[in-house]
Amino acid sequence: MRVVLASKSPRRHELFKKLCRDFEIRDAEVAEIYLSVKPHAVVKELARLKARAAATTGADAFIVAADTIVFFNGTVLGKPSDKNEAFSMLKSICGKRHTVYTGVCFKTASAEHTFYDKTYVRLRALSDAEIRAYIDKYQPLDKAGAYGVQDGVLVESFVGCYDNIMGFPTAKAERVLREIGADLNR
Repeated sequence: MRVVLASKSPRRHELFKKLCRDFEIRDAEVAEIYLSVKPHAVVKELARLKARAAATTGADAFIVAADTIVFFNGTVLGKPSDKNEAFSMLKSICGKRHTVYTGVCFKTASAEHTFYDKTYVRLRALSDAEIRAYIDKYQPLDKAGAYGVQDGVLVESFVGCYDNIMGFPTAKAERVLREIGADLNR
């Protein structure tokens, strides 16, 4: 069975290699509209929509899709649209604890398995100048919450899965794959 990762994220590609040696990459763009105020519901639905968008007509594909958001003070922080929005996001969460949610959908022609993971994260407190310098150097417009844990400069501490903060909860994904009896390396 062909395995398809429905993501253009280079970070997800690297993380998914921990679970599967041989897979195709297919971009699955969907409108990131947050129809729920429950963050776990948001990421599960967006992952499901991405998996369905990437699904092929052939029954031999195992589609894997994911979506990540930052949740802070009752608000979903997705990818910023520009540097000003990135600054606002970082200004609001620097020095405070927030939660990173990632939803994952495994889809075949006959079944869908969707789950989520969450990780609690605290960023360092930064001055406005430090936030602007971070944005200029790391260009975080393609990252939920306008930061990347892999940059190694903002995260003060976290509780949960590091890979989840990067965009794919490998440990939980591996458990779910075992539960559903899917061996992606056959």
